[in-house]
Amino acid sequence: IKRPEGTFVTKGISDSMIDPLLYGIILEDSESLGALKALREWIDIGIIRLNIIEATDKDIQALKAALAHFKEMTKTEDVEAVFEADNAFHEALSIGTHNSLFAKVAAVTRLLTKEIRYKTIRHMTRNHKLEELYDVHQELYCIIKGRVFNDVEKIIQKSYFYDEGALEE
Repeated sequence: IKRPEGTFVTKGISDSMIDPLLYGIILEDSESLGALKALREWIDIGIIRLNIIEATDKDIQALKAALAHFKEMTKTEDVEAVFEADNAFHEALSIGTHNSLFAKVAAVTRLLTKEIRYKTIRHMTRNHKLEELYDVHQELYCIIKGRVFNDVEKIIQKSYFYDEGALEE
């Protein structure tokens, strides 16, 4: 439905249908930090699993380049630069799924979890733990490149650093 143009029949699903639907569903419970953490974990696990199955050699090379850029930005200890490099890495992961709907949901999830992701990167920077953050990203890259399903959930959970007080600053 397009106001004031009228109602139209469309083939398939378009972004104009997805955006309000996703925001409506997700934002109903977005006030809950626990709900955002769970959503992020669910999406991240799905993205890694789809990459293991679907990522092409070209996707893996793009992910490797994003990982190298992430490593360079961690050396700067510039929170904004590291955050943007982290976003680029996760965007490369989304592309590797070869599923536009999944990538769209992942983008919305990144938007909704922006604050907790930023706080985590700021915490890791202040505490000189960016190498640990990089190591987890490298582990994700390695399991995708090696097409290894073992420990996907464990690596994803290890990547959040919530237990180290990252969200309390």
